[in-house]
Amino acid sequence: LSSLLAVKRMDLMECRRYSDGHGFPFANELKLDALVLDNGEKLRIPDFTKGKMETRDIVRRGEAYCVPALGNKSAPQPTAIKGEFSTELPEKLIQFELTADDVGKTQDKDGYRVTLIEMNDYSYVIEVDVKTTSQTTLRKQDIIGEAKAKNGRYIRNRIIDRVPMKNYERVESLLGELINQAANGNLNKSEAQKALDDLNERMGKDESSTLYSAFAFHGPVETAEVTIVAGGESRKEVKQTLELPVYSFAQKAPAKQIDFDELPTVKTTLPIYNGDSEVNASYVDLSAEAMHDEIEIRQRNITYDPGIKHPKQVFLHYPTVQSDLFIHIFDRYDIAYSSDVQFFDADGEPVTEIDDKNSAFRFTVSRLEYDPELFSVPPTRVKANISVLTAPNIIKENYAKNDLPTGVNIEGNKLIVDYAEFTPREIEDVESRLVQRRNHVFAKDSQGYLAEISTLSLPRQDGKPVDVYYFYGHPESFEIWYKGETESVDFELDVEL
Repeated sequence: LSSLLAVKRMDLMECRRYSDGHGFPFANELKLDALVLDNGEKLRIPDFTKGKMETRDIVRRGEAYCVPALGNKSAPQPTAIKGEFSTELPEKLIQFELTADDVGKTQDKDGYRVTLIEMNDYSYVIEVDVKTTSQTTLRKQDIIGEAKAKNGRYIRNRIIDRVPMKNYERVESLLGELINQAANGNLNKSEAQKALDDLNERMGKDESSTLYSAFAFHGPVETAEVTIVAGGESRKEVKQTLELPVYSFAQKAPAKQIDFDELPTVKTTLPIYNGDSEVNASYVDLSAEAMHDEIEIRQRNITYDPGIKHPKQVFLHYPTVQSDLFIHIFDRYDIAYSSDVQFFDADGEPVTEIDDKNSAFRFTVSRLEYDPELFSVPPTRVKANISVLTAPNIIKENYAKNDLPTGVNIEGNKLIVDYAEFTPREIEDVESRLVQRRNHVFAKDSQGYLAEISTLSLPRQDGKPVDVYYFYGHPESFEIWYKGETESVDFELDVEL
């Protein structure tokens, strides 16, 4: 909690938990009350926990709080945000591991019984029985379902459903009965509402001791891992009043000289580590062999929008890799010629387009879109030769704090890169640098890459800029990544439609 900070950029007040850095793995609430100005005045912040988006002085936009009146430099400036953090800490975590061999079986630990109802390639369904004592009280959100692949890595979650299929069926059946009664003039609004309320009450009683959860994932499930966040009435309620300092990182106008002594000083916090999926990816990039295993093919049929010219779509989902920092999804895939795509019928014979004016298919960004009605017969298979841009040769240069290159300095939690003295290997648009650019800068301690608090870019009127990075923790080294030489890899798509 001591690492929570508020950042000011011009008239935008941004105050948020850096979820990638230190999101809490259990339910919590951060309620912000007031913005404190340097003249002692307090501006009331809209209570987002009650759905309010604005007060007289402050408007919430996404995770930012906008204070238009403070855009004037002569106006009082913010110094702190007051609020309260609250949560209930679990008593303990209880874990179950399940495989396809466990379907229909029950595991019992500490009064919680987990039964694996079904397991499919990409999903599984469980029921959790709970003894009705204060020690084993359980809420639906206290059941966490994860999945591991054959290689032991966790698979990203796709969908969570807490409602049993039989409940959907019971609701559908009742609605059918009520519609029939209403059509015959034998039902009024209050009777319909009572019937629905009664069904909800019955379903609630059914779930009072048994909780249902279904989980689906982006990839084949080898092992289901279920965690119960246990506690009941023994949960420890934690509340803490917060007064978050406000730090200003407003963009500076170009200057002839940069006064490094005037750079903002941000309090040093405990280390929080960079949670960006690209930085922590297992692969730098994919080889031709790995692509056949790691590129996930997804398909969908758009039926709700008749204006879509190509309603059927085949997606190529590239896994997160480190080269995503340098290669945008718009640049990842390319099909040079329409002749590189061929559709086939059920007998394996090529099918042809029947409309000279409207193309039956197109490739865009990362998906192949087509209209089966524009072929001589509806295709059942497609093959395509796709060029994939990769960057497998990322260069990572690391310098210890006591051996930094000229132009780079580490002061506390602050990393300063002066491009008038430090020249990167690869340079692009140096005169108008952006935080997101060709070269990526990091700070590390002995445990890993540190999360950024914020970044400040200081332009010079007649020279190269200075970038200032602030990190959680104590940087012990400076690291810079370069894209390196890229390679184009031929990937053959061959999929049943």
